Formats: sequence, C-alpha cells, structure tokens
Amino acid sequence: MEGRQEIQTELCSECAFEMDVSKLGLHTNVVCPNCDREIWVKCELDQYLLTKSYAVGGMSMVFAAEDTTLHREVAIKVLNETYSSDAVRMQEFQKEAQITAALSHPHIVRVFSVGMAQGVYYIAMEMVPGENLEERMRREGAIKEADILPIAAEIISGLSAAKQAGLIHRDVKPGNILFDAAGKVKIVDFGLALVTQGGSAKAEEIWATPYYVPPEALDGLEEDFRSDMYALGATLYHALSGKPSIPDDSKSVSAVREAKQCIVPLAEVAPDLHPEVCRFVDKAMALQPAKRFSSYEDMAAACDKVQRLLCGEDVELDLDDEDGVRQKRRRFKKRLLMFSGVGLSLVGLAGYLFVVKPKNHQSGDLDSAEYSNNILDAENNEVLGDSQSIDPEVAAKIGEMFRQSHKLLEEGKYGDAKLVFEQLLNDDQLKEPTASWAGVEAVISAWMDGDSNGAM
Repeated sequence: MEGRQEIQTELCSECAFEMDVSKLGLHTNVVCPNCDREIWVKCELDQYLLTKSYAVGGMSMVFAAEDTTLHREVAIKVLNETYSSDAVRMQEFQKEAQITAALSHPHIVRVFSVGMAQGVYYIAMEMVPGENLEERMRREGAIKEADILPIAAEIISGLSAAKQAGLIHRDVKPGNILFDAAGKVKIVDFGLALVTQGGSAKAEEIWATPYYVPPEALDGLEEDFRSDMYALGATLYHALSGKPSIPDDSKSVSAVREAKQCIVPLAEVAPDLHPEVCRFVDKAMALQPAKRFSSYEDMAAACDKVQRLLCGEDVELDLDDEDGVRQKRRRFKKRLLMFSGVGLSLVGLAGYLFVVKPKNHQSGDLDSAEYSNNILDAENNEVLGDSQSIDPEVAAKIGEMFRQSHKLLEEGKYGDAKLVFEQLLNDDQLKEPTASWAGVEAVISAWMDGDSNGAM
C-alpha cells in the first residue's frame, strides 16, 4: 500500500526482546520495555557501525562510525528526519554523493561509498578529526593574517579542483572548512553544489548562510565559480576581523541584499591588517562578479604575493579596476618621494657649496664670478640662484627646512610636509628658483595627502 512504512525491529542485547524501532531515528538510546535495559538501536548501516552523533546541519546529520570491514573510522552523513522522506531532497542528496565521490583532491573530503540502509540513504566519507574554521574563530576570535592566508591558499586550491570538475560549491563558509590532524584544509558539504560543466548555472532556490551568500544568488541570477570566490572572501573577512561582513540582524532576502551593497571595507573594520591583505579580500568579495578575480589561478597568485609581502619581500601586486588605481597611486607616491629626495639633495648640496666654499674664496682661490659659475657647473641647475645675495645663516635655515619636510614625507606625514613647504614658499628671503621648487613640493605633498584642491 502506498505510504505504508516498513516495520523495523531490533533485538534487545540483554533479553533478546524484539522491539519496533520503525519510528526511531538513527543511533537512538532506548529502554527495553521487557528488561528496562538502556540500549542503542539503529546503529548499523551496512558495514558501518554508528558510534556517536558528530554534527547536525540544516538538512543533514553526521555520525562517527566504524567501518567493520576495513577497520577504520569514517563519517556517515544522512538526511535528517525532516527531509529523509522528501523525494526531491533525497534526489539532491544522492547527487551530492555522486558529485563528491567524483572529486579527488587533498583539500576536499573524500567519499568512500554510498548506500541505502535502515530506510535512509547515506554517504560514507573520510573522518576529519580536527575542528572546523567556525570553531576556531569562536575559540580565537580574529585570526592572524599570517595564519589565515595559508588556509585561504588551500581553500582556493580545493575550489579550483571543483571548478575543473564542473562544480560550484555554493555553501563555502567557516563551518564547511575542516582541518585534519596535520592542520590541512578539507572542504566538506557539496549538498548545494551546482553542476556547471565549466560555465554557469542557476539554482531553483536559495539555500545559503546570509553572511557568505553572493549577491547574484540573492537576485536569482546565474552563478559561476566567482560566487564561491565571493563566499570565500566573506569567510576571510569574518575570520580576519572577527566580525561578519553584514549585520547579524540581516535576515530577509531584501535586508541581506541591501547590506551586501554597503559592506564596510575590511581596512576600516580591522585597521591593523596589512593594506594588501584587505585589498585581496575586498576584491574577492566585490559586489559585481566581473570585479572579482578572473580565475582561481589569479586569486592563488595574488594570495601567494600577499603572503610574501607579509614576509618582508618586495612584491608588487597587479590588481585591476579600482584596486589597480590604488596600486598605481602607491607606486607613484614612491616615485614622488624619490623625486622629492633628488630636490632635497640638490638644495642641500647647493647650500653646502654656498656656506663652505666662500671660506676657500677668501684665501684667493677664485674671484666672485668664477665662484658663482662653479656652483652652476657643479649642479647644472640654479638651485639657490645668485649666491652672492643670500646670507649663510639663511641658506642653512632653508636647507634644514627642506630636510625636515622630506623627513615628514618619508614618515607619511604629507599634510605636515605641505605646511613646511608653504612656509618656505612664503619666506621673502627665499630666492628663485628655490621658491618655485618649494611650491612644487607643496603641491606634491598636498596630492599625496589626498587634498586634490590643495594640489591645484
């Protein structure tokens, strides 16, 4: 008869009383109605003996089990009671088993076998004994950037392998990032995966964690590997800052969608992080997929470069779009500092020639015309102008102010440097072309300080 449930029975291990366990869940502790002994029932799924409950998710449960044939510990995943009788969920669950079994990668949890027993469909997977990233975040709070970047590299590697198999995970989050006994990453739970055949696919429904779900999924648009990339970026954002990228009270789809459009940059939430680490994460979780990394290869290369930067290597990232503009601005600032340094050297050397050389002139080495020409020949540039019109004390003061301003530039105090250059520019004792040079330096300092008006 349709809808009739098959009766399942088990014998009490103490008195051999036959008990009806049809309505009981897997690995349930019951009291025998005949001898009052407590026993565990529904613990066997083919050759797997369930030993304890391991984890409970939104749609599934995971048990620790012993493979009685190969004598190894495994993890057994089954649909929970709510969905175990749902034909659609069962079909999706079987698809997950087939998908994950087809993947073979050191950073993806291995599937050993699949089967049906005790009225449930199960997946037998490798047991990962360590904690997951969510548990580590709960224990440590914000995780150090030097620790999280190697983890990110391994996640990228695993997701890249899934992409090559024509899959997107669609539920990348801290709870699905496991660590084995050696601390290596194992990505788990492909239950929401979409088969893309290397392209994109559209899900029929939204099943995701609000903190990490990509904006395009909320809009019901097609998803591709960049959707997993966004979820990874949001995961890293949470791990590095200790805070999710959107508020806890963002529950509805519309509220989450709105929150995704105004995420505070990571550098503002965690200002102690290296700027390039923040840019790396912000790019991964850009609102528009086109502004994220174009491939996992590019993302992996950027992750490697950021790690090398943290180790003190002189590495330049080549991130495009808005990130590229900021990177070019940073490189241009370095060049401006070098340019300013050249100006300081010229001013300093000219001041030295003016203050020291007249002592030699007094001994009759050169006449006034020859002395003035020697300054110009030595620098090939009229730095302080007419050498006979500036007092040595004034020259020393000017040189010291230039040195002070350049030191401020090197320390990143661009606004303070600008003020010193403006003092020089307004000093009536400063002659041309040094006065013009001070004006140029004031403009450079204003630009580097982000004052576009002051740089006009």
